[in-house]
Amino acid sequence: MRPPEPDKLRVQVLAGLQRAREIADSGGRSVVFREVERLRYQLQSGLVRRHYCHATTGRSLAVMPEGSVYPCSSLSGFPDFCLGRIAEEGFSLLSATARLPFLERTAEGMAECRSCPDNWLCGGGCLARAYAYTGGFDRPCPGDCLLTKIFLEYVRNEEGLVYG
Repeated sequence: MRPPEPDKLRVQVLAGLQRAREIADSGGRSVVFREVERLRYQLQSGLVRRHYCHATTGRSLAVMPEGSVYPCSSLSGFPDFCLGRIAEEGFSLLSATARLPFLERTAEGMAECRSCPDNWLCGGGCLARAYAYTGGFDRPCPGDCLLTKIFLEYVRNEEGLVYG
């Protein structure tokens, strides 16, 4: 897999945000972008996002239709992350999640993220995308990082919001 092309990603995301604003300004429905709202809230409140998702804390599971269990649905395509089958004799969620290689993964714990002044806003990015693009969990997915920076730039600059 290749990460998205930075210039194309930036242009398309910003175009989508601008178009959504134009629609709302012309009397249409306001489109809410989850990441924009989350970043706005974090910047206003100072809330630190230590973990990207519940899977990094062992508090998320996805059970597939045939009964196989994964830390999250996005990791369900990776056989290495199958925690077992829910109906197996002796299956234990506690023992299954204890062996997860990425428990407690945070941006502060990843070398590439430590120097980023905004690492407190992202939690290190998606585990599944990191694994798919980098083959591990010790580096973020380049697309996740770029996307967060684009949304953050939008919140800080395009909306004219100044924080802290």
